Amino acid sequence: MNCQGGNLSEIAGEKHIRNRFGYILDELKDSKGSVLVIGSGDGSFEKLLKEINPKISITSIDINPAFKEKVSRVSDTVIIDDFLTHDFDQTFDFLVSGDVIEHIFDTDTFLQKARSLLSNDGYFYLQTPNLASWHGRLTLLFGYTPEAMEVSTVKNYFGKFWIFRHENAINHIRIFTYTALREMCTYYGFMIKHAVGVDHRLPGLFKPFPQIAGSVCLKLKKQ
Repeated sequence: MNCQGGNLSEIAGEKHIRNRFGYILDELKDSKGSVLVIGSGDGSFEKLLKEINPKISITSIDINPAFKEKVSRVSDTVIIDDFLTHDFDQTFDFLVSGDVIEHIFDTDTFLQKARSLLSNDGYFYLQTPNLASWHGRLTLLFGYTPEAMEVSTVKNYFGKFWIFRHENAINHIRIFTYTALREMCTYYGFMIKHAVGVDHRLPGLFKPFPQIAGSVCLKLKKQ
């Protein structure tokens, strides 16, 4: 690994983002138009997207004002507000929601809002952890809580197998299986153009098998 130009933690962070959201980045690398990143966090995804596609126009929205400074360096427009209640004045050619919907109680409004913001010819990339992942099934079989779930808002590790224990709660509220995600998106007026499996620990291995991958990514279009 060539470490020039960045420290090890930065490089590891970029690698992690590529492993998690590589399918979406590949889809958008030659795209033109506007993209809305829902739940931008610290802007790591936007940073990589701008590097591979400087011409795409990025709008980022996140509810946490602590991220504004970092995201402003890589996004064309930054909105600090609640996605569900913010009044947007445009539609977008692409929407990206990576590991966000599982943190939202009102997933019905989330999907309806996303559909209203998507242009008629646009695509919505929706990615979320898979409750029925290969490791989720194994941990349940042996009496442990799946990685994507938790029983506390204070600590993450209650009931978890040791390799999936983290100190801080991840605050997942709604956890989807592949089937549930497909059915709900279809119900709210989306057509599923493509579905891939994502697993950052074993990149690429589960891409053809979203039913058992660690996460599911759907490429959606308006019906």
